Amino acid sequence: MSYDDLWKAIIRPPRESYRTSDLGDQEFTMSNKNYMRTDFTLLSIQGLKILGSHYEPIEKERISPILPCVIYLHGNCGSRLDAQNSIFLLTGNITLVSIDFPGCGLSEGEYISLGWFEQHDLANLVDYLREERRVGSIGIWGRSMGAVTAILYASTNPKGIKALALDSPFGKLKGVAMHLAKSRAKFVPNFVLKIGYKMIRKSIKSRAKFDIEKLKPIKYVKNVKIPAIIAYSTNDELVPCKQFEKIQLKYGGPSIVNIFRGGHNDIRSVDYCTEVGLFFCKYLNVKQLKNDPISIPPHWITEDVMKKAQEFEENSKKNDEDMQIDLFLTINASRYYSTIPSKHK
Repeated sequence: MSYDDLWKAIIRPPRESYRTSDLGDQEFTMSNKNYMRTDFTLLSIQGLKILGSHYEPIEKERISPILPCVIYLHGNCGSRLDAQNSIFLLTGNITLVSIDFPGCGLSEGEYISLGWFEQHDLANLVDYLREERRVGSIGIWGRSMGAVTAILYASTNPKGIKALALDSPFGKLKGVAMHLAKSRAKFVPNFVLKIGYKMIRKSIKSRAKFDIEKLKPIKYVKNVKIPAIIAYSTNDELVPCKQFEKIQLKYGGPSIVNIFRGGHNDIRSVDYCTEVGLFFCKYLNVKQLKNDPISIPPHWITEDVMKKAQEFEENSKKNDEDMQIDLFLTINASRYYSTIPSKHK
């Protein structure tokens, strides 16, 4: 892997390309109720156009003028399309909002900042929703970069944010950068990697206008008092598992842990999405959901995607012994976290 490949992997990962039509119909039916999607545009803190969507019941089927809302924040390689996996939240009278961060999807911008600038864009989004979109209590469902954005924003203890779902947040971007370099240059001496890291840091500061040394969500997580579900994979190839564990241990509010299998950018299971949905129902104080989550967004269902999903399932079951070991470790990790004394009881 070249030097250019390394800095691009951090601030210019593959950009998800799609058309607005891939978002589906602007009016649709689910569980015998009718819903609509309203697209909107905001300006980022850097003056870039951000495209977003708000999913909610049609006017005559709205049970209240003000409804709770979940904001879905995608990961470094994602877009607002990813929120279609969370569309089932509508059946609990929770509206859903998703955006393309700058540098992602159809929004303007060339680079991402993995939470550095995105936290301010989230603050602007929340203000917009309260002023223009008839939104009450808010939950935030962030994945990877989106989870870090949620942590940084929530550390200021904003009013009205009732719950967080944090999927695979990193603790220090420097650690992710070094882990990425080591995993892709296994036989390179450490001193060479350190020199390479300094060059990467300089390139990112020049191009994306932020310092990766200063992006440390682990410093702020103790200030977050909002109930959270913290989810991560034991075999995440991008973020070292110990970073997830430190975030959970230092989290400042009540939290539960969901440990699963799969890669950093893999499709999340129905069981996981269901747990997150019920978590939001509890803290946003709404009735139970009527629909189960879908495991693959509708616009992704092609023969190629289905084949990859089947291959993933088959590979997961290939070695029973390894699977039993993973299960044993996962169960014991869960038991360990459940026995940690909580200061929030």
